[in-house]
Amino acid sequence: MTLIAFFYLIYVITWGLLHSKEATGWSSILASVLFFAGLQILFLGVLGQYIGRIYEEIKFRPLYFVEELTGFAIEKEAAT
Repeated sequence: MTLIAFFYLIYVITWGLLHSKEATGWSSILASVLFFAGLQILFLGVLGQYIGRIYEEIKFRPLYFVEELTGFAIEKEAAT
């Protein structure tokens, strides 16, 4: 969408220069709205990829970590 808006803006500029008429204003506004909408969609896609990779990484982690073991070393020494 951003690429289309960029080419549309080039078309509007060249058409305005060749026909020597001033742009009425709607074409430049339309091109800028399309350009920034395309950028927003692009960045939302990048953000979605980032969050998706975080989710895939977290899926295989354990629910909790054991911080310290208590009592196991004593039982092992007592058994030997």
